Amino acid sequence: MPVIDFHGMTVEEAVKDVNKLVDQARMDGATYHCHFITGEGKIKQRLIELLKNYGFRVFAKEGNLKVDIE
Repeated sequence: MPVIDFHGMTVEEAVKDVNKLVDQARMDGATYHCHFITGEGKIKQRLIELLKNYGFRVFAKEGNLKVDIE
């Protein structure tokens, strides 16, 4: 399970990293069970929006996100 800590990143950097991860999963034909450490701020909200736009189910809890990226 990829664990990514987004603390210290900008929203733009976090979005870029998640887009790369989605692209890689699709190129590999794989499912990545991801745990994102986001805190409770803008990054968390933006990543929830981004991941839902991709059609993924996002589970949010206490500054963390869990999502299966495929």
